[in-house]
Amino acid sequence: MRLAWSEKFRGLFWTQLLGAFNDNFFKQALLILIVFQGLGGVEMGEDKLSLYASLVFTIPFFLFSATAGQLADKYDKSRVIQRLKVVEIIIGVLATLGFLVESVPLLFAALALLGLQSASFGPLKYGIIPQLLNDEELVEGNAAVETGTKLSILAGVLAGGLLAGHHYGRYFCSLGVLLVAVAGYMAAKFIPTV
Repeated sequence: MRLAWSEKFRGLFWTQLLGAFNDNFFKQALLILIVFQGLGGVEMGEDKLSLYASLVFTIPFFLFSATAGQLADKYDKSRVIQRLKVVEIIIGVLATLGFLVESVPLLFAALALLGLQSASFGPLKYGIIPQLLNDEELVEGNAAVETGTKLSILAGVLAGGLLAGHHYGRYFCSLGVLLVAVAGYMAAKFIPTV
């Protein structure tokens, strides 16, 4: 985990960590707010809603990952990552609007866009690691990214569930999605140009 703090790698590590956290935080908060808090007046079982949310988030990975990989090879990866983080902030604003007006279609649109943004980020992440690290550090770098990702997924699910269960859950979740997106953008600014 020493690479997580190294100057050449910390930007990517923390950008990935915050992105994975935000995806799972938003998805979990969305499910809790709709199923248990009655957001938007949707009457649907948790299983069915969870399935739809997973599909909406996952389908962009199948449709756009290959195209994102081609773009990752064509342009400066650090700059594209920073632009994707700006997109994540815009999606956070859309999600906030969805929470505030209790619009389930708007929230699912934000979830689909987060899936698209994440699908675009994946090839960039894996393509830039060998450019940031030397050959001896690749295994450690990949292990750090994967470990950080798994831990941030768990933390995002827990935080989304806890905050969504609060009386003011939709406000806390709105603020959380936006703050994490901004923090991810700030972390992306530390990714070296390659």
